[in-house]
Amino acid sequence: MPSSSAPELSSNVLQWTVGVVLSTGKFPLLQFLDL
Repeated sequence: MPSSSAPELSSNVLQWTVGVVLSTGKFPLLQFLDL
């Protein structure tokens, strides 16, 4: 397997983050950093 799993993982994380932001209307990462 080529080492192209990194970009794919990045894309999956980005899609997950967008999904969470759209579903919750909040930015969990910003809240985490605020803690």
